[in-house]
Amino acid sequence: MPLTNISAYRLAGHQIEDEDIDPDARLETSKFATRTLRKTIPAVACLKAGAGVVSVVSGSVLAGVTLPDANAGNLYMSFPKPAEYDSGDVVLKILWNSAATAGDLKLTSDIKTATTGSTTASGATDSGTDTADGTTTDLSELSITIAAADFNANEFIGLNISRDPTDVADDIAADVIVFAIAMEFTGRG
Repeated sequence: MPLTNISAYRLAGHQIEDEDIDPDARLETSKFATRTLRKTIPAVACLKAGAGVVSVVSGSVLAGVTLPDANAGNLYMSFPKPAEYDSGDVVLKILWNSAATAGDLKLTSDIKTATTGSTTASGATDSGTDTADGTTTDLSELSITIAAADFNANEFIGLNISRDPTDVADDIAADVIVFAIAMEFTGRG
């Protein structure tokens, strides 16, 4: 007799025998739940490039990296695509502050993806702006959305966050300190 309902077998007093189990049955897995997950990379863990781009401590406790108002600056990082990533766009949330109380900060992300044993396969450039909140050194969050196709293309991610203070959209007249880059995405877990 084929096994169709374990609780009915138990109630009827039957024992489950080997012949009751279909040897060709496949265990099917499904998404039990997906939710928004957040993976954070401290800015001080990034490779820094550009004149005046240096690690700093702000407010005696927060470690960050200065992106100066005088020169272009870059933060580079590489990491495997998070195993929990399921689908959809990825939103970078960049935590920053500045001594400026007015103006807009523009940051640009340049993403490249690769697969083990191959060369860089795909890439995209996106940007976002955020306005200084009016209080010196208050923490702010700038968002940049990366399309799913650009993030999901391969298994290894290279990311550059850059500031070009000569860009007309970046009119904050001060250095900014980046503390962390978080990735928010739909994931399993």
